[in-house]
Amino acid sequence: MRWVKVVWISIGVVLGVLTLKTVQLIKNRRNDRVQQDDEYRIYPLLEHAKDIIYYVEIEPIPRYRYLSPSIDTALGEQVLEETFENPFAIFDRIHPEDYNTLERKINGQIDFNQPIIQRWKHNNGNYIWFEEHATPIYRNEKLVALQGVIRNISDKVELMERLEYQISHDRLTGIYNRDFFENYMKKYDQTDDSVAMVLCDLDNLKKINDTFGHKQGDELIQNTATLLSSLSQSDITVCRVGGDEFALLLTNTSEAEVKLLVNKLIDQLKHFNETTKFPIYLSLGYAYRSNSRAEMENMYMEADQWMYEHKNNKEELPLV
Repeated sequence: MRWVKVVWISIGVVLGVLTLKTVQLIKNRRNDRVQQDDEYRIYPLLEHAKDIIYYVEIEPIPRYRYLSPSIDTALGEQVLEETFENPFAIFDRIHPEDYNTLERKINGQIDFNQPIIQRWKHNNGNYIWFEEHATPIYRNEKLVALQGVIRNISDKVELMERLEYQISHDRLTGIYNRDFFENYMKKYDQTDDSVAMVLCDLDNLKKINDTFGHKQGDELIQNTATLLSSLSQSDITVCRVGGDEFALLLTNTSEAEVKLLVNKLIDQLKHFNETTKFPIYLSLGYAYRSNSRAEMENMYMEADQWMYEHKNNKEELPLV
């Protein structure tokens, strides 16, 4: 890692020199600006850097004094020329959700000690994640220029998203897992939302495993997850909270809507069990709170109690 630090320090030193001396070597003619002055090419560290390196004046008028050719590699051909031609073209490429970040940066209203994360549109229409380290330049306490280094971090973001998905999703079924369920409980324990919970216990999993093997048992779990996921909506989340236990989590709901959901689930089970060799037998229990604050654990215990009462007072038959 030591060589990485050396490279970053070198870039910072060179950029500092640029702000005072070599910026003046960039010609005002459009063609010269795009191709860069021959005398400037003595800085191969900048010209061949994979990161985007820039120096842009904000006052008296916005204009790029330097922009490395790597921007064409990052965002597509002719972006370098486009940006020199029209410094405001960057506003057409910024992701809508990051537009405010860009505005705050050029107005000097951002914390320049922190990396600036943003998404820029490639010529192919896809957005790419970048991390920028910018240094503001002031004159008479007024922001007049910015210089910085911008690095493509799409691979890093994609890796983080995959890890986050794996942390919160069940590997066998692809639905949310116990960790997500517990975080959900903590979140709504601190809000005043109307919430409900439907707990579902797969009654016949052990019998299937013992009779037909765990592969068939896994298929039964997957079929149950698929059936429950068919009920999922923006305010209904499905989780696998144990080996044979599932939960439907409802927000912004009413007790009447919860009962409708349970009846719909029973109808779905009846239809599925009429068409399969391996039916799904579920025990159900639900609970509702008009205000979730400090009530999530109590609601879970209530739904769990009703679920086991249902399990212990019926034979192993489909819920119809």
